Amino acid sequence: MKRKHRTLAVVAGPAREPSGKLREYSRAELLEVIFLQSKKLEEQEEQLSALETERNERRIALQDAGNIAEASLQLSHIFADAEQAVVQYKENIERLSRDQRSLSLQLISDAQKKAEAILAEAKQEAEGIRLEAQRQNERSREEAERYWSDLSSRLEALYHERQGLREFVGLLAEKQTQS
Repeated sequence: MKRKHRTLAVVAGPAREPSGKLREYSRAELLEVIFLQSKKLEEQEEQLSALETERNERRIALQDAGNIAEASLQLSHIFADAEQAVVQYKENIERLSRDQRSLSLQLISDAQKKAEAILAEAKQEAEGIRLEAQRQNERSREEAERYWSDLSSRLEALYHERQGLREFVGLLAEKQTQS
């Protein structure tokens, strides 16, 4: 039992003991010390592995943070570019709207001028037709008056001729009744 206590002291003690003290231990005790040291070494290797894993995770996290920062910066540029594109699009729409409004006003003005020209031409043509109809009406009236006058003259002449014929027929009828 005394020896086990000594073995624990060796395991718990400094990593290097003077070579003279190791000779005091038996082979079994030395194997136990080696076994305990190898267990301790395994634990330390596991701790080292865990620390390396943690360090790698932190490195990845930092790298991811860097990537996130880069992505954020790229997104910031993308959003700035998108905002600039929106501003430019809006300016283009406003310019096109102004141009379209100007073009529409010009087209309306041109259409009004054409309509006024067509209306003036139609009025002028209507006035020409009205004047021609008036002249035609005047000629027709004059012609009708000449025709009526001529017809009246003929009828009058016919009436006078027939008057004489009536008188002659009336005289003949009287003579026959007297006879």
